[in-house]
Amino acid sequence: MSSFSQLMKQQTLLPIIQADTVEEGVMVARAMHAAGLNLVEVVLRTPASLALLQAIKDELPDMVVGAGTITNASILAEAIAHGAQFIITPTITPTLLTALADCPVPVVPGVSNMSDILLATEFGYTELKLFPASLSGGAPFLKAVNAVLP
Repeated sequence: MSSFSQLMKQQTLLPIIQADTVEEGVMVARAMHAAGLNLVEVVLRTPASLALLQAIKDELPDMVVGAGTITNASILAEAIAHGAQFIITPTITPTLLTALADCPVPVVPGVSNMSDILLATEFGYTELKLFPASLSGGAPFLKAVNAVLP
């Protein structure tokens, strides 16, 4: 399995798509694709999100589409069933990390403090998402963490 970094390739940001309708979300994905973005995260925050993920995969087959806001095993299974090519979580728990252990696609767990970082690394993760970054200390937090966990 490839890492999330390998999926990103030369793309330097990960745009998210949150839409109330599949049509609206596909339109946004087409615009992103036309602008040269080839990897997007569909956040699972609306009733249309799972159908949107599948629709983007169907309409833009060369776009890499992942699922975000994964908070439990049930949502994870639905995201994978709808074609998610990577998974992003906003937070972690031991239960969620256990469910993610068998995930067939790259996973980026969300962390917000040192305990989360250590727990995620104990489960083998080396790529993490600081979320919410501004409320978690942002760049100063990352600099301080780097002194402890280089």
